Amino acid sequence: MDGELDLARTAMTIRDLDADVVAIQEVDKGWARSGAEDQGARLQELTGMTVTFVPAFHKPDGGAYGIAVATKDRAVVRALPLPRHLSEEPRTAAVLALGPALMLCAHLSRDPAARPAQIEALAAEVRSAAGPVIVAGDLNTALRHLGALFDAGLNRGPRPKRTVPARLPRAAIDHILGGKGATVLSLRTVRSWASDHRPLVAEVTL
Repeated sequence: MDGELDLARTAMTIRDLDADVVAIQEVDKGWARSGAEDQGARLQELTGMTVTFVPAFHKPDGGAYGIAVATKDRAVVRALPLPRHLSEEPRTAAVLALGPALMLCAHLSRDPAARPAQIEALAAEVRSAAGPVIVAGDLNTALRHLGALFDAGLNRGPRPKRTVPARLPRAAIDHILGGKGATVLSLRTVRSWASDHRPLVAEVTL
């Protein structure tokens, strides 16, 4: 929020949350704009958590951009490429196996024409899951547009929290949803200068 790229501050925010799983959006690896650093590896070093980088696309020079998932315990993570609309940048979700539960971490498009197909791709994963499911991330839309996820078995849970812009939030576009045996008990946000979104924190029971 102050124009400074400071992974140490991001890591401090993550450590202070003391969460079991953290979904992190807009992560670079070897990209000049962020000092060619492997941000996922650096966050792993600074937080002590296991950080898995899931690239959405690669540059010809070897740089990559995508999302990451930080976990206290090692987790099996796979990439789920999401549908694109025209020439929009690629988007990928991370799918984590957490014991009996499945967690989908995503950063959906800002383009309203692209999001329905991306939401449906997440919904297909929810429908096929045999156990509890959690969906978390910057979904770039209000809860009322996530009907496909609720039809697939997720619950609406607590009232959404406004997360953007971080200074004085006006919109609730970041969500943590549970279903099929996963229940979101509470939601809260945290004041932080590390991002233009306020971190969204959920307590989930399985």
